Amino acid sequence: MTSHAHRRNFVQSAVALLATVTLAQPALADGVPAPAAPKAPAPAPVAPKPPAPTPAQAAPKSPTPAPKPPDAAPSAFVGTYTDPNHPGGKTTIKPTSQSIGEYCLAEVIGGGGKDEPAQYTLPAVIMGERTIFIDFSSKGGPKNFVGFLNKDGDVDFLKDGNRWSRVSK
Repeated sequence: MTSHAHRRNFVQSAVALLATVTLAQPALADGVPAPAAPKAPAPAPVAPKPPAPTPAQAAPKSPTPAPKPPDAAPSAFVGTYTDPNHPGGKTTIKPTSQSIGEYCLAEVIGGGGKDEPAQYTLPAVIMGERTIFIDFSSKGGPKNFVGFLNKDGDVDFLKDGNRWSRVSK
């Protein structure tokens, strides 16, 4: 497969993963309860109609730039990890330059461990500073596997109890 075709397939997989994460985030936690939805505020009392604006108030104003959306914080995940389920191998997480708000596309590059390919690249989505969704389907695993960055800098996977231990940043 050419480098261009590989990149296109990777981006398509990552975009599909991002769409799934964005649309079905509570369902992806696989056993992790979703945060409670905020309660709807009580309806506000009806205020009297404001007076018509003065000519000075009605004059056009210079456009105000829209606030910049919060940037993703993928740097917390950047590093190389070991996986006890595949001893002898290494896994590296690196974000791509593509992000939308708090979502950042990433690559999980690894291999060389017991019972895994010599090399693989998986699409992933980093959400905020502590959550990553990895698509293991190309290795025969789940499409939306959720990991959480713990206080030690390791990645914990609650569904199977696995922990990737960080070996370098």
